[in-house]
Amino acid sequence: MPPARHGYKYCQWQEADMQMALTDVRKGIPIKAAARKYNVPRSTLGDRVREKVKPGAKRGAPTKFPSKYEEDLVDYITFKAKGASPLTVNQILTYAGSLDKLLNLNNFGDKGPSQHWWHGFKKRHPEVPIRRPDIPSRSRASNYTVKNLRKYFHLLKQTLEENDIINEPKRIWNCDESIVDLKKSAQRVVVPRRNKDSIMRQVADTHHISIHNCVSANGGVMPPFIIFSKEFPDGNFAKDGPYGALYGRSDSCLMDEHLFLKWFEQIFLKECPHDRETKPVLLLVDGHTSYCSPALISKAKEENVILFSHTIHISQPLDVAVNESLKDHIEEFINSGQASSGDLWTAKTDVPQVIKIPFEKAMSLYNIRQGFRKCGIYPFDPNAIDKKLLPKGVLADEDTDLSLLPPSSPCEVDANTQTDGSQNEVEAPTATTSHHVNNVVVEDPLVDFVIVSTEKEAIFNASHENITSGRQQPLRVQSEAQVMTSDDEAMADLHTEIKERKRKKAKKRKVDAKKKKRKERREQRKKQKH
Repeated sequence: MPPARHGYKYCQWQEADMQMALTDVRKGIPIKAAARKYNVPRSTLGDRVREKVKPGAKRGAPTKFPSKYEEDLVDYITFKAKGASPLTVNQILTYAGSLDKLLNLNNFGDKGPSQHWWHGFKKRHPEVPIRRPDIPSRSRASNYTVKNLRKYFHLLKQTLEENDIINEPKRIWNCDESIVDLKKSAQRVVVPRRNKDSIMRQVADTHHISIHNCVSANGGVMPPFIIFSKEFPDGNFAKDGPYGALYGRSDSCLMDEHLFLKWFEQIFLKECPHDRETKPVLLLVDGHTSYCSPALISKAKEENVILFSHTIHISQPLDVAVNESLKDHIEEFINSGQASSGDLWTAKTDVPQVIKIPFEKAMSLYNIRQGFRKCGIYPFDPNAIDKKLLPKGVLADEDTDLSLLPPSSPCEVDANTQTDGSQNEVEAPTATTSHHVNNVVVEDPLVDFVIVSTEKEAIFNASHENITSGRQQPLRVQSEAQVMTSDDEAMADLHTEIKERKRKKAKKRKVDAKKKKRKERREQRKKQKH
């Protein structure tokens, strides 16, 4: 054997060499001589001789958790990735910190696990590498469960019946925004075989534009709200745009709370039925409630408008049947312009004029009514939804009845019988296992798929008390369908969320200001040196 080298690299020795060294020590050879002979660490050999370390023990420092808990965490990461909701590193650190608290190990302290722990975890489990996420569709698999669909349709039906508008399509509206990319073109080009490249001129600059549309179940269409990125175009850009259109601008070209309130007051309240004192108007909005400010909710209550928020993609008639048609018509319009003019260029000022004709074609009576019908909103029929839009595996059976009441519904009298003794049509929750965590019923498909045991399920449903505050914020839970104007709870939640958002922005501004001052001081010192 070659002589021992000083400064061993971590764990750069073989288990067979350690066993032979251990055998020689038991025969009477000194520990130091045996370690030098077989080129193994003397301290590690001594620990094995004194039986501080069991034979065949895993190398390296002990892990923070028993291996069975780490395997559960790996299985959960795999499960979330398959469900189109992969976890980020911070989320995994959150779960690890919650697990540490629930097991009363206290290995991480108050700040929770660090990036050093994550690197070790990733090294121990190479089957969970980090990768950039693919561009996701708006349909999140976590929202598409039979229970969530039934909850949504039950609350929608209850809202329509209580306000006596279930058979009045002119009072049921849906609004949604769609981002338009004028550079997108799916048409192919013809190029001689000898040409290696197929270069094609752009038809527009990078115009970030979104269109906020609103339609009713009877085919009514409101003027669009066109939002530009950062600055308005030059000149009289609205001259040949869609009739009655409203224009706005934001840093990201997306809707925010101020723009939504402006649209609500200047477009929606003017175009929707004016006899709202007798019967309210229902406005379906998506689950992104960052623009639903307390001022908007107060205005909606005052005007007798019901804001119905939801997170399910297939409940958006505009998404299902109208917005895609609008994008296709815009692309067709630009492609025809390219055919007639090879040097076609669409400036930012021309955007409203380009959008006008495609908007009128897409907002047809047929498209709008098909959207509401495919979403089961009007005529109200939960089973009329286009099940092709659902992710695979959501419905175990094509004949699944979505009109039934969801399990544990607040209006459910009993799981099997009604007050009159007749059989209730509510299905027993056979596909979901539930338990109590901090007096809250938690339902998790992980137990059904035997990914984690029932005892460990609480790890992945950690309460706010078990989430470490020093390293990351608690995970935001996607909101379910709710009537924003029904009570003060939604208002209170929005107040809290907006305050937190403002606090984070103020903190970021302070940090940026400090960075700017430090940069200025560094530049001044450099000038003084020169």
